[in-house]
Amino acid sequence: MMKRTMLILALVGAVSACDKLGEIAIEKATGVEVDKDGKKVTIQTEEGKVTMTTDGTGKTARTVVTTEDGEKTAVMNAEDNKIKITTEDGTLTLGEQKVPDDFPLPVIAHDKVMTSAHATKAGKDTYSLMLQTKKAPGEVADFYQKALEGKGVKVKRMEHKMNDDVMINLGGEGDKVNAGVNVMRKGGEALTQVMIHWNPKK
Repeated sequence: MMKRTMLILALVGAVSACDKLGEIAIEKATGVEVDKDGKKVTIQTEEGKVTMTTDGTGKTARTVVTTEDGEKTAVMNAEDNKIKITTEDGTLTLGEQKVPDDFPLPVIAHDKVMTSAHATKAGKDTYSLMLQTKKAPGEVADFYQKALEGKGVKVKRMEHKMNDDVMINLGGEGDKVNAGVNVMRKGGEALTQVMIHWNPKK
């Protein structure tokens, strides 16, 4: 249900930014019928009709997803650069430029957090984090390989080099989690890009 709700909310953003031609394009691409009326968007799918109503704009917008029988299935709140989506299954917070609370891995010394996401469903927490650091790709990869192995993750490490570009992928699974870290630095750039994913098993 949460995946379906995320798709609906993604469509809300797309429809809100488009004109009638854009609505037609979305209908052809997704197979759903779209009807936009001011701040209200109605989407007709095979499973029924869903209506999204938005109050406010920009950084303070609030969107409520409602089914045909009036059941509220999701609420999306935008505050500053953060978006929080609440459904009957759990919550999803994304867009924050900070390390999420209770992040399960140590965080290497860094210059900037680009973005993060944290989802909670059935008592399990999924995290993603993107940051930049001046540390060399190899040093970052060594740091996170040790951190993942310390959490019981069996890590597979793959390194790719092309000219001066470096990419290192760490991926693996433990008894209760799938996790991965992607490390990349382009030739001539001063910062290493780091993307971390932590997904608990069902």
